Amino acid sequence: MQFKSGVVWTSDVHPSLWFARAVLDSVSEKVAGRQAIVTSVEDGTHSKTSLHYEGRAIDLRTRDLEAGVIQDYASELRSALGPGWDVVVESTHIHIEWDRRNDVAVDE
Repeated sequence: MQFKSGVVWTSDVHPSLWFARAVLDSVSEKVAGRQAIVTSVEDGTHSKTSLHYEGRAIDLRTRDLEAGVIQDYASELRSALGPGWDVVVESTHIHIEWDRRNDVAVDE
């Protein structure tokens, strides 16, 4: 896994992101042919209600990938991460988040 310069990943991130981190590279290697490139975690400018500020979201670089590969990447991420995860293809990246409503599943 690679991190864009300036990306902040602290020990305060939600436990769900540690799980996500464990699967991101295998999916990225399989679909994109490279390591996952993280462009934002607890940093950057997002909407006021963004889960990035709670350490519950991560963005992955897609600018070097073709549209079809990006869709396959997102689909494989959804499958590998499983229920409770939102994987959204944005214009410049793939946004992945673990919503607060799913905390019961993590804490059990």
